[in-house]
Amino acid sequence: MTAAKTDQASDDPSDPASGDGDRAARIADRPVRVDRFTTEGHKPRHQFAWWYALMSPILEVSPVSTPEADFHASGRAYDLGCLHLVSLRMNSLSFRHTQEHIEGTGIDPWCLTVMKTGALACDANMGGSEITAGSLGVLSFAEPFTGRASATDTLNLFLNRDDFHDFAAGLDAIAQRPVSGPMTSLLREFLLNAEVYLPSMKASEVSMFLESLTLLLRAAVSPSGEAIAAADLPVSAGRFNLVRRHIQDHLASPDLGAASICKALNLSRRQLYYLFEPHGGVAGFIKQRRLTAACRALANSNDHRLISTIAYTYGYTNQALFSRHFQAEFGFGPREARAAKLCGYLPQASAPKSFAEWLGRGSR
Repeated sequence: MTAAKTDQASDDPSDPASGDGDRAARIADRPVRVDRFTTEGHKPRHQFAWWYALMSPILEVSPVSTPEADFHASGRAYDLGCLHLVSLRMNSLSFRHTQEHIEGTGIDPWCLTVMKTGALACDANMGGSEITAGSLGVLSFAEPFTGRASATDTLNLFLNRDDFHDFAAGLDAIAQRPVSGPMTSLLREFLLNAEVYLPSMKASEVSMFLESLTLLLRAAVSPSGEAIAAADLPVSAGRFNLVRRHIQDHLASPDLGAASICKALNLSRRQLYYLFEPHGGVAGFIKQRRLTAACRALANSNDHRLISTIAYTYGYTNQALFSRHFQAEFGFGPREARAAKLCGYLPQASAPKSFAEWLGRGSR
């Protein structure tokens, strides 16, 4: 079963044949990979079954018409490494995101949805709301929800929860509903303009996109104390999310580790190791988050600190060890990250086999 096609030729950024400067330039010029998920090319009676299988790891979908009828869905998806964006046209359907989905995949991003045409109604917790044409909504995959959508044309930006930790309270407070406020229109137009520009975007430009998006999100989401309190309820309900937030808040602490986490959150080591077993262990998780934070700092055009200073900030007193771990994590070195403005994982050359695999690549 072919789930996606890719528009990008393979280009190995770790090829040792060229010098560091040439390789950094080559990585910087690497285009964003484009994947397509579509029911076209499948027989009409198989189209919904194919879409159901594609979505099943993260959503259980049901057609409004009979499964045997034509079901048209087509998405153009852009892998930006730390961000994922998909432009999607789809026939009407209903959907469910369950606790089993959350536990089964570990994929729990936010999704900023620009509704171009159609409408999406979402029910979660104690109420529901509708995201209508022309509006911008937020979905959180960290909690169960159900909903239904008419035939829609949408633009969807998936934000890795760990990479956008600063906005957790604000985004969770408005999850499963439309966004309101004076900055909403500007954020919506920014995303629509990005969709136009993405086919020509290079890897080196992703960091600029990320910096601009971060500024707009901060302005659009600025939560009140009441909103933060409301958002804390679902986040604190899961121990893993509680530990994850503690780790993000203390990445720069030299004492961050299993012992300090257990003491701060009143957990036993056995409980902590059980929580992080599906994520490669707590030590590996901390290392990955520190390296990601360091990479984003290196790509930030406003951060002029020495590489050694950034490494030290995130727990590395040995710069050679930092460079080895950095290269192993991202496929390029710290100097290349700074020279080419690379803010995270490079888009992979291979096409994913499912939508869940595509989405999960941003949270390796």
